[in-house]
Amino acid sequence: MESIDEVESIKKLHGMKGSQVLKKYFGDMHTILAHGVKLDDEDIEILKTLDCGIAHNPVSNLRLGCKIANTTKYLKNGINVALGTDGQGSGNNLDMFEAMRTACLIQGGIHENEERITSRDAIKMATINGAKLLGLDDKIGSIEEGKNADIILVDISQKLDNITKLPNNDLISNLVYNTSGRDVDTTIIKGKILMENREIKNVDLNKIISNVENIF
Repeated sequence: MESIDEVESIKKLHGMKGSQVLKKYFGDMHTILAHGVKLDDEDIEILKTLDCGIAHNPVSNLRLGCKIANTTKYLKNGINVALGTDGQGSGNNLDMFEAMRTACLIQGGIHENEERITSRDAIKMATINGAKLLGLDDKIGSIEEGKNADIILVDISQKLDNITKLPNNDLISNLVYNTSGRDVDTTIIKGKILMENREIKNVDLNKIISNVENIF
């Protein structure tokens, strides 16, 4: 349900809407809906009855001209919405901070001054909502005792490189609207430090860059 062509081809092939196909053939399964851009009120009512959630990819949707998913409405109706980047071809730099920021901004374009998703909602979409969508929320998605220590540290120190984040009056808003992947200082996966002080450990970075440059 990302494009008009997809919506129409499903109707042509099955004689019913995509959400109805989902309920008929996959109603007893946990399903992940990539994009879910073109969902109307009838679709939402059907999805509310199913074990499913949506992987929202706002940057990709905008680049491909797929319209804007009404994630504010989806969340208000109790549908789990997670956040993604899609592939590099349409997801650009695959920066989850950019995805969070875009997800918030485009809802302002839909809802104007009405209530819409917040920075806090966007962070949930990028973390715990995604873990729930994958059925892994008992292991990842939040910092809790017993879960994997998957943590990033973001540099918010008062210096020229962080000028867009100063003054830091609202940590959550700053994290979503004024931060990028380049601000990540340290990355920890399952308690193992993979990057510290922006130095990637145990990896030949120059070799990786060379391999990437020679792909095409």
